[in-house]
Amino acid sequence: MKTILYPVPLASVLCAASLGLLSSPLLGQQTPSASAAPQTSTAATTSAGYTLDISNGQFHTEGKTVPATMGTLADVLRNLYPKANIVLAPGVQDIQIGDLKLRASTLGVALEGLRVASGDAFTWREQGFAPAIDQTTGQPMAIDQTTGLPIKTTALYTLTPAAPRQERGLAVFNMRGYFSQAGALGDKQEDKRYKLLQGANTIVSEAFRQLYGSRPQLDQPGFSYYDDASLSIVTGPPEALDVARKVLLALPGVTTTRTIETSPQNGIPVPSFVRPYGTSSKQPQPAPGFNANP
Repeated sequence: MKTILYPVPLASVLCAASLGLLSSPLLGQQTPSASAAPQTSTAATTSAGYTLDISNGQFHTEGKTVPATMGTLADVLRNLYPKANIVLAPGVQDIQIGDLKLRASTLGVALEGLRVASGDAFTWREQGFAPAIDQTTGQPMAIDQTTGLPIKTTALYTLTPAAPRQERGLAVFNMRGYFSQAGALGDKQEDKRYKLLQGANTIVSEAFRQLYGSRPQLDQPGFSYYDDASLSIVTGPPEALDVARKVLLALPGVTTTRTIETSPQNGIPVPSFVRPYGTSSKQPQPAPGFNANP
């Protein structure tokens, strides 16, 4: 049998070769398609993954901004954690939240972040309920596979306004006239001055207890005495200072040298212009038995 060869145009051969090269894997690796281009903007947004994104008093979500108040954010948390009950006490819904970027794995983490960002304007507490029990086996119906503990059927989160910070202050009393009239001045009368001071401070403390014993949240008055200047310093909340003024100024010869100076901080620095009772000027310490911060 003879093989018959038909002439093929050169142009057809070149065209076929070109198509073959274009469809080869080697050339496909050198020319990436448009769909393979990296999407940097979408990846950056996804990698942030913030549960709560708050700035300039606004909560940012899905391209929208809403006022960052606890009332608004509580609704957001209810949607994120549908199995939890969140209850706000009156006054909490209007609390403004400061700047915050938070990735919260649990509702507790989210609430704690919001509490800090609010400037400790509220407190929260979780009250878990017992898991559902299978009546046939007597065992919990749902078990957390990670911890092996029963899963709570639901939980209640209560948010209440934080207690106002207690103001503290000091009142300074000059005891020299009182000691002079009692014959308690001079180096040899140190013990007598101590007993007089102890008696006066006991009266102040007892009067405070009788007036405000039903308010245990109030700090007790604290006392310090500086012998060289004959100054007695009382620290505490305004109520304690008011009692101290009424009691000490009733003693003969006692005068006050300074009115109340309130401060929201828990402690007040002791003045450095006098040295304490019974110590050298190199190591100022409160008198024995008198604690500036009880």
